[in-house]
Amino acid sequence: MHPALAAILRSRAPHWSLTIEPFERRSHEIDLATGRVDFVLSVGGATPIGALVDAAIVWEDELVVLAGPRSALHAGSDRISTELYLAQQHIYPLPWPTSQNYLDVELARAGKHRKIAFSVPSYAALGRVLEATDLIASMPDRSARALICRHPDLRLIRLDPPRRSQLSLLWGISALQEPAISWARSIIQDAAAKHGDAGGGTANRIGSGQD
Repeated sequence: MHPALAAILRSRAPHWSLTIEPFERRSHEIDLATGRVDFVLSVGGATPIGALVDAAIVWEDELVVLAGPRSALHAGSDRISTELYLAQQHIYPLPWPTSQNYLDVELARAGKHRKIAFSVPSYAALGRVLEATDLIASMPDRSARALICRHPDLRLIRLDPPRRSQLSLLWGISALQEPAISWARSIIQDAAAKHGDAGGGTANRIGSGQD
């Protein structure tokens, strides 16, 4: 969860409870329409939007590369080609497999594949591994900048041509008739607008309600 959203909720609605569930790459239309969850944060169009769901773009991320001092890319250009990118060994952070994320699906359609050396459970596990190996990792630019703050020896490298994806907020259309849900949506969008550059463009399912 973004710390800005946590701070706003604790300040303006201290009696609310917020539960963030693991993201699954599937349609969440029934979950949203029935009120099982109030909102879904979806990255790269991972969640189809049906007749019962509406959506708004929260922000757009650029996919970038992080490389440590042992990587051949660390002392090179600020931008690399797809060919040079695919020639490297990669660390792959979950949450979903390479057969489902938008980058590897796009590459597979062109008959190309990354060389995955390691998989780790989250971006948080990447920093020290990148510092200690010649591997590289791909992630949204906001997440990369947050990791560089903790691991300043890492270097951010951009892809040429660039690849971008959108983070969208989804909600059930009927739920907006409830003032609390409408208010919560405005709070999430406000936090994203004011603090989007400091966060990581990850996708989570969000359910919120009053105690």
